[in-house]
Amino acid sequence: MQSLLHCAKGKKIKGLVIGRAEQVSEMNYDKWKKIIETKKELQNIPIIINADIGHTTPIFTFPIGGSAKIVANDEKIEVQFND
Repeated sequence: MQSLLHCAKGKKIKGLVIGRAEQVSEMNYDKWKKIIETKKELQNIPIIINADIGHTTPIFTFPIGGSAKIVANDEKIEVQFND
């Protein structure tokens, strides 16, 4: 996470989608929240934790540096991936 924030495009991050971690990692919402709270760069941006992306089933990969839009309201949260 810190490496991503330090890269040149890290300053342009306007939202973050974190995929579901493998069970063996023992990561959960509270652990992610604790990590995120220590990163001033991530304050006041939308963050989705435990999304169905990454190296777990279902497998959906999205490359670092790609472009997407997070749409959220009281009823749902949606991520729209750009081509």
